[in-house]
Amino acid sequence: MVTETKQFCHQCGSEIIPGDSFCQDCGAKVLSLADAVAPEVTPPPQNTTTFAKPNINISLKPLKYFLIIAVLALVGVFAYPLIFGGGVMANWSSLRGNAANTGASTTGPKPPLKLLWSAKNTGPSPKIANGTVYIAKKKGDHYYLYALGAKTGAEKWHARGENDLGLFSTVANKTVYTFGQNKANNHVYLYALNTKSGRIKWRTRNNVNLFGFFTVVANGIIYTTGGDINKNHIYLYALDAKSGRVKWRTRSLSEFAFPTVANGIAYITKMINKHSYLYALDAKSGRIKWRKGNSGDLGGFPTVANGTIYTWGGEGNENKHAYIYALDAKSGTEKWRKQIGKDIPTSQTGLFSAAFPAIAGNTVYAMGIKNEHIYLYALDAKSGRIKWRRKISSSIASAPSITNGIVYVVGIKNNHQYLYALDAKSGEEKWRSNRLSRTDGEYLVSTADGVVVVSSEEKTYVFGK
Repeated sequence: MVTETKQFCHQCGSEIIPGDSFCQDCGAKVLSLADAVAPEVTPPPQNTTTFAKPNINISLKPLKYFLIIAVLALVGVFAYPLIFGGGVMANWSSLRGNAANTGASTTGPKPPLKLLWSAKNTGPSPKIANGTVYIAKKKGDHYYLYALGAKTGAEKWHARGENDLGLFSTVANKTVYTFGQNKANNHVYLYALNTKSGRIKWRTRNNVNLFGFFTVVANGIIYTTGGDINKNHIYLYALDAKSGRVKWRTRSLSEFAFPTVANGIAYITKMINKHSYLYALDAKSGRIKWRKGNSGDLGGFPTVANGTIYTWGGEGNENKHAYIYALDAKSGTEKWRKQIGKDIPTSQTGLFSAAFPAIAGNTVYAMGIKNEHIYLYALDAKSGRIKWRRKISSSIASAPSITNGIVYVVGIKNNHQYLYALDAKSGEEKWRSNRLSRTDGEYLVSTADGVVVVSSEEKTYVFGK
């Protein structure tokens, strides 16, 4: 008679299901029985040989002062946008600008603007990086990924995968990471392409089934969701950005989970007993650092800036009251909450991207529903105090995007969409575009490199000076 040996996770202690490569609870990689007990390693003996100190009398003070000035200059260049801009960046490299999902950049234009170029039959979520717009365009029955000049629309290159390619891209480290689908087996792959040539560097393997919705890249790691929805096996994957190899995965239980990464922590929403919780994971290992919940749902569309998470939460069984929460990014401790509506915007509009808050400086911008109308709120980032509130047309069709003191957002009036430019300090309308395409879908607004890109599943518009 053979007795089956049970195996438990070396990280959290949960029982491992036979055949699993990762723990279903914490996402740690399952150790083999041979690796379960690590052998003791004796460090090699240290070299104790001493050498006579050379008698060289050279003053290093000028070099020391030069190095100090150089280091301070570099710190200033890289730290300024993080310290004074609330985490804003120069490029718009992911759905909400960067891995922290701040929805802000430092290089977008100020109004008035003019239409520079447009493209039909485009896919959602174009990205802007280093003077190039990366966008999916439909040609025949397939989507291709195009690299176009940001201000001219001139083609630099285009690429195709097995079938479709270019949906929901992310740009980092001179690489475009984009999803492609093989329609023969309905498998979604993640591709890595060179930004200059469009050459494919690698593609994920068949054993990694991704959803192709949302991806961020931070510190050489790609964070995205995948799994088998029919079996309720949904995971947050951490992939090596150079090879596509799986570093770790953890159970997510929501195919629409939007990962957010900042300061070595990955934030993700998980569903437990029909309520959502916000989880903080170690970005390198996937180990759970803390989780936060309330009487309803918490953790939708997290944004991180200046050591604080700003996220949606609902109170009660039906989330009858919707709040913006400010939580300490390291501990999950609540700093403040502010009710700005009776429901989270997604429940009324059905637009997932419109529910993302944005932050720039000391202000958080978020949509709120009041008396069946959708308003844009500006909240003090430290206290939650309402600075201003503005009703834009009859409804909202995009999340707010911030650059250089301007809030760009798509509003709906008489069933037509317009791009609005609002003063970030007062909410005053500074400019409004001509009418965009008439569509019931949502728009995504990106701004960087002197342009504002407004995209839907029908058409993409690029505005600039």
